[in-house]
Amino acid sequence: MRSVLYPRRPLVARRLGGSYTVVISPIRRRSVQTRPPVRRRAVYRLAAKMRRERRALLASRLPPIWLPPPRRKVVHHSDHRLPRRPRPTPAWEPAEDRRPTTPPTGAISSKVCLARLRRLGVSFRRARPRRGLVTPVVITGRVNGLKLTPMWGRRPALMDCRFALILHRIAPIVRRVGVDELRYSGFYSYRYVSGSGRLSRHASGMAADIFAVRGPGGFRANVLKDWVKAKGRPGDCVAGVTSRKGRVLRRLACALEYSGLLFQVITPDSNYAHRNHYHLSGLRVGERPLRNRYAGRRVRRRRPRR
Repeated sequence: MRSVLYPRRPLVARRLGGSYTVVISPIRRRSVQTRPPVRRRAVYRLAAKMRRERRALLASRLPPIWLPPPRRKVVHHSDHRLPRRPRPTPAWEPAEDRRPTTPPTGAISSKVCLARLRRLGVSFRRARPRRGLVTPVVITGRVNGLKLTPMWGRRPALMDCRFALILHRIAPIVRRVGVDELRYSGFYSYRYVSGSGRLSRHASGMAADIFAVRGPGGFRANVLKDWVKAKGRPGDCVAGVTSRKGRVLRRLACALEYSGLLFQVITPDSNYAHRNHYHLSGLRVGERPLRNRYAGRRVRRRRPRR
């Protein structure tokens, strides 16, 4: 700040100390805010540069920072390269169930798939071509003793022929648990996975949503009402479940997972979006079923301490 006295000529711009000042009154002392001259700004820049160089010099004289050695990368070999140990049969699983050594359908053509359905005695009819379906069929009767009933309305069981073969193979497992009827909401629906840009398995007719099951003797169980959440443990799927309906629902999910005929079984234990139904995904060519799961929940393995 500097004080300047202007005796004459009001409203005249003058250059004082490297800045312009407007005169307001002919005889009036007024404080004027001026910028520092060019020389002072250069000194400021030089001082800042010296401070940066001093910091860099001090940092170079410090001892080196110790970093921990890098962790060894663990190579996970594929399952078919490692010998598998014989696993004891869990208490909830029938002794005659074993994982298949080959994929359930394999790479087969539409003609071969339809011929297999006819040879197995599955009641079906051909459906018109639809987007995403390779071989569309509509199941009109029981599949190996397993009844398919829509949960609401008269929605047909429209699916891909390969998924119909998968249902034929899992039907004995479902009936052995004590269920002979699956109540579904749909099989084929061209849509994306919620919250992502990936197509759902429903878009190719290779999935099913099961909301309720029925069994002999008037047995009925609803997934939304009768599922007992977050119970059981690996090897004992029904631990802590006392109700008959809850035990059957959990035993069914675990038996389907252990069969190796499905890619994934999603249950209310998986996420909130499946709180009221099962999601059964069929295997595609070259895929293996997801492991380390029981009743739709992922098994968290503890890392060994080092």
